[in-house]
Amino acid sequence: QSDESEIKQLRSRFGDSRVSHEPLSNLTAGEPVMVTLVAVGDLLPTEVNLHLRHKGSFKTFPMEPFGDAGWTVTVSGEEIQVPGLEYFIDGTLEDGRPIALFRGDDNPWRVAVKGGSRGKGWTGRVGGFFEWQDFYLTKPNHDSYWHASLDFAYRLRKDLQFEIRGGLGALEGIGGEKAAVESGASPNHRLITWLYFEPVLRFGNNLRFFPRVMLGGFLKYVEANPQYWLWKPNKGSAMFGTALHLEVGPEDQFSLRFGGQFLQSIGIEFDAQVTFVPIKGVPMGLFLAASNFPTADEWAARLHLFAGYQALEWLTIEARLGTNIRSTSHAGIGGGLSLSFGW
Repeated sequence: QSDESEIKQLRSRFGDSRVSHEPLSNLTAGEPVMVTLVAVGDLLPTEVNLHLRHKGSFKTFPMEPFGDAGWTVTVSGEEIQVPGLEYFIDGTLEDGRPIALFRGDDNPWRVAVKGGSRGKGWTGRVGGFFEWQDFYLTKPNHDSYWHASLDFAYRLRKDLQFEIRGGLGALEGIGGEKAAVESGASPNHRLITWLYFEPVLRFGNNLRFFPRVMLGGFLKYVEANPQYWLWKPNKGSAMFGTALHLEVGPEDQFSLRFGGQFLQSIGIEFDAQVTFVPIKGVPMGLFLAASNFPTADEWAARLHLFAGYQALEWLTIEARLGTNIRSTSHAGIGGGLSLSFGW
């Protein structure tokens, strides 16, 4: 470690240039941290990288330029783990020569990390989710569905294959064409259950990819107008579903998630979700979707608000409530609740 003057502000000279960087200190596990560096003078870097590790080999985080001479990068809370970490910063000059900007791999800066409420985050998780969605409030049980799932997840914490998810889902819905539902005709009826598998692929700290495959079967299938369908499943017939979502932004700050899903005979749903964390451990946001669930007939707009709470280090609760609209005279409300246990 250097003396106190270096802790406050480290300055190194090369040629007629100067580098200024405030070394990291007082870090808390699970909390993101911003790293900045300023380089002024004649010999300026055209590329700057932060190299950080809490164990094993260093991971490289490209820094982005800001202002006239600054460089910055935000390290996610998942990288900040007890008991501490090491880092150094280097760069590349315009002529391609490498240059050390702050310490090096042979003498990295060492920072102690104290335990936080999230620690290094969970490794394994089990959870459950239930939702009820109604699309025709004036005639209950004519255009609605319930959906439940039991979910498992394990974090590998590798660069690309970050997490593996799987579980069991079920959905039962009744509905049909809007005119038929409003006239009181016999509704279409679906009841399906499935198993799913979903690897979570991470590209850097701000991009995650969620491909999902669902395989299951029909427990009930009633179609009021069977001539519209070339293939009518029976009880026990196999069903297929798939989903694809992309999430942008740090998980513990602000993120945008969008994509869609398809469930055979249930329908298609395109959705977008904005999540922000105004208070540590309290995520909240807005969910928007266009859906023809639950019988693949009429389309509807869905608008839901949600909020979560990390009640304990190993327990997270989330609730959501909103509206589902097929037309100004054909709309309803819906909500859901999920519990997640991590360790």
